[in-house]
This record gives sequence, C-alpha cells and structure tokens, in this order.
Amino acid sequence: MLSRGLKSFFLPLISMAIFSLSPLAMAGQATAYPQKTEHFLSLADLHLDPFLSCDQKPCPLIQKLEAAPPSQWQALFARYDTSIPAFGKDSNASLLTSSFAAAKREAQNTPLQFVLVLGDFLAHDYDKKYFQYAQNPSKARYARFVKKTMEFFASELKQAFPKTDVYILIGNNDSDRNDYFVEPHGAFLKDLSDIQASLLHHPASREACLQEFPRGGYYAVNAPAQPGLRLLFLNSVLFSTKAKGPQVAQAAKEQLDWLHQELDQAKQKKQKVLIAMHIPTGIDVFTTLFLPLSIIEFWKTPYSKRFLNELQQASSQVMGVFQAHLHADAFQILSVPGQKPLPFTGTPSISPIFGNNPGFKIYSYSVPDLNLVNFVTYYRTLQEGSAWEKEYDFDEVYQLQHGADEMIQGMLKLSQNGELAERYKNYYSLQSNSQPITKNNKWLPYYWCATQELTAAKYRACLYSSTESLSS
Repeated sequence: MLSRGLKSFFLPLISMAIFSLSPLAMAGQATAYPQKTEHFLSLADLHLDPFLSCDQKPCPLIQKLEAAPPSQWQALFARYDTSIPAFGKDSNASLLTSSFAAAKREAQNTPLQFVLVLGDFLAHDYDKKYFQYAQNPSKARYARFVKKTMEFFASELKQAFPKTDVYILIGNNDSDRNDYFVEPHGAFLKDLSDIQASLLHHPASREACLQEFPRGGYYAVNAPAQPGLRLLFLNSVLFSTKAKGPQVAQAAKEQLDWLHQELDQAKQKKQKVLIAMHIPTGIDVFTTLFLPLSIIEFWKTPYSKRFLNELQQASSQVMGVFQAHLHADAFQILSVPGQKPLPFTGTPSISPIFGNNPGFKIYSYSVPDLNLVNFVTYYRTLQEGSAWEKEYDFDEVYQLQHGADEMIQGMLKLSQNGELAERYKNYYSLQSNSQPITKNNKWLPYYWCATQELTAAKYRACLYSSTESLSS
C-alpha cells in the first residue's frame, strides 16, 4: 500500500490525468483567461490557545502575557510555549506564526487588494481556561486579557501585511464574556472597532468602521482603490440559534435592515458587493447527523429566510458570500429563479481542533466586471517538518483551466457521484479523514444536499429525493 504521503502526492496527479482525457475536459478549449484579475486572501478560525503549555495554576506564561504589552507576546511565546500543533487542539503560537508567514509569502507572489480574517480569533473555552490558569482571575481582568489578545493579533497582522488593509470579523468565540455572547454598543465592540480601524490605511474606511462597528460588530467600506466594489462585513453571530446577550434580537433585525439599505444603495451606485461573515447560513450537517429526525440550521429561520430573500433580490450585484465556522473547505450554491446562482464559499480553519489540516485561501476576481473566478487553497499537515504548500486550484479542478468562467460555473459541475465528488470530499478537511463526510461515509445525501439547499424545507426534500434515487 502507498503511504499517506505518497498518496497525497500521486492522487492529484492521477486525477488530473483522468480529467485531461475526459470529454468534459476537452470541451471549450479556446476559452481565454480574463484580461486582468485582482486577489484577496482569506483566513479563518485562528483559535489561538495560549493555555496549551499550562500545567499549573497560576500558569507562568499567562502571568507573563498579562504583564507584558502585546508587542512582546511573540517573544514570550517563542520562549515559554512548549506545546506542539496537534489534532484535537486549537492553535498554539508556532502554528499561528507559521500560518501568517505562509500567507505573507504567498501574498508576495500574488499581490493582494485586501485580507479577510473571518472570525474566531480566540480558542474554544477561552474564558474557562483563563479562570482555570490565571492568578486572581476576575471578569474585569479577563476582559483586559481578551483585549490584549486581539491587540496581539492586530500586531501580527500588521507585520504580515504592512501595506494591505486587513478586515477582521466577529466569530462566536470572540467575546469578553463567553461563546456566542454579543453586547451591542458594549465595551468589547468599541475596543474591537479601534483595533480594526488600526488595520485600515484609508481615512474613509477607518471612519466608517469607528462609526458602524460598535453598534453590533458589522460595517461596510469600499474596496481599496476600487469604489465599484462594496465590502459588507456581517456579524452573523447575531443570527445564530445560540446567540445571547442584551437585545440581540433587536440587533439582528437592525443588521438585516442595514443590509437591505446597503444593497439598495449599492444598486443605485451600480456597485458590486462582497459579503463576508463567520457563521454561515444553511444546514449544520454535523449536528443534524447526531440528532435523528431533526434538521438543524445555523441561523434562526426568520433571519435566514430574510437574508436569502435579500440576496435573491440583489443577485446581479453580489460577487459572492464568504464564510467560515465549519473549519472546512466547503461551498454552497444559492439558486435564484430566473437568474444566475450565487456562490457561497467557506475558508478552512487554522485551528486543527476538529481533525482537519490547517489551511487558508487566496481568491481571484475579474476586473472591471468584478466577478469571482477562482481560489487557491494552501495547507500543511501536522507532521514534524511539514511545510505549507498549495493543496489545489479551484480553476484547474472544477473549471478545467478555463479561467474566463465565473467560479459559480465550476460549482454547478459538482454532482452526487464522480471525480468531482471525490475531490470535494477529500478537500473538505484538507486531506484529513476526520469528518463524517468521509470518515462515516455521509457525503450522500447529507453533505451533498447541504451544498445545494440552504433552508431546512428544501434540504429535507433533497434528502428524501437523494435517498430514493440511491435506493432505486
């Protein structure tokens, strides 16, 4: 048998050979690439866990981090963090550092217009670990530690991308309280708005962030040097079925009202929009598999229904929807009656806590029409001495190297069976057989239907129809 390393080397080569001989690959050979493309980088679910080296209370490393400014944290990690990256754990400092270094290196090869960081900076159970390992912990001291952690991230991102605007989004773990907690107009959002503004180079963007972000963790700016592209950053934690905090229902409604206004204004100005968020809309397949007879949605149904309706009404303006949270390389398709479907595409996590290899993406879009055309996923294994490398190029796999096509055309080629289905399953956890999609053979119909349907009713219908077709 081939070793895992040899398999990861030869299988992509064999698959590409199969593709090159297929009738589908031979169709449309004359298609040309777009005249010009721009690029942006997407990171997600960083989940830094500074407590991994703690084995006593108080933890010496945490004491030193609390006493030092964020600018000195990297040196403290290098000296005192003895942990190693491992499946089942969040990111240690060395994994985070290597991720930023790899992203910086690829950005030098592929100049970026901007960088997205799609939320979940803090490790899972960050609050519980702090109260376990800190000396004299309190809510106030924890809030200060969270603020310093976010300032540390900002410092690292500035070093990695000193001349590029970096946009940070709220994840469900990003709070000075606990998971899924949001306090509109609270101290944490105010602090984070200042941190976010420090990562922006354009005065108008900084002002928009400082004005909008504190109310609920969402804001909008024009893309740098590209006024035809509007960037909408949502706080989708507010839409989650698990959201908690003062007046979160009102804040969620206000955010949807704001989204409607932004889409309407973009239409009047003839702008395209890019929408980014942490928690995706659609079906939580992992939880659904463990709750028979139930279909679990990530968002509360009224929010999801209105959001999808807004996008359908504005489909001609939307470049794409970019999301995270799954720790996986997944995509979804929103069908729009009588119009072109919309791509929803996920960014895998840096954290390997759920068994996936770490990864990030660089997206490409065409200019001046501002259509999403491609992405490349980069990843590394957790084997000692492993290096970051390109995992796959969406265009080469799904578009058959015909880069003039929009990315949604490649997504539409995915089917229940065949070579592309096998590729999708393999890429989902970045070459790691850790998720039910492959580990428990749940691709059909559960994960397949999640790529095609974003509401519980349509997902249920897809499950039934797919099950019937499999049994016939």
